[in-house]
Amino acid sequence: MTTSRERVSDDLARAWLAAAASRGAAVPAYDLAGVRPSVVHIGPGVFHRAHQAVYGDDVLATGSATGGICAVSLRSADLHHALARQGHLYTLLERGDGGDRARLIGSIRETVVATGDPEAALRRLTDPAVQSSPSP
Repeated sequence: MTTSRERVSDDLARAWLAAAASRGAAVPAYDLAGVRPSVVHIGPGVFHRAHQAVYGDDVLATGSATGGICAVSLRSADLHHALARQGHLYTLLERGDGGDRARLIGSIRETVVATGDPEAALRRLTDPAVQSSPSP
């Protein structure tokens, strides 16, 4: 369930991406609006967002039609609310020998809170577009 406060306009999302890119952050080069979830991940915690969703972002960057994620929370609606307010984009900080790099991750395109809307979670889990794993 998305409230009007959580909706982010396409114009605002584009402005946010442009501002992040102008400050040196890596941003998705693919059309976020065209990405449909082909993966459902249950329990979108920190590990998922720092590793598995990044893999999905990498797959989408190849031009693949797969790799978009629907994140299903089994507990709290907090992550859903936070991501929905941000157009489901979030920033990952990559640290390496060459320094730190901020990267916006766009592979999570939808969040569902199973405790609040079990039917929505079931619909997404049984969606024929969902695959067992993304592939480039």
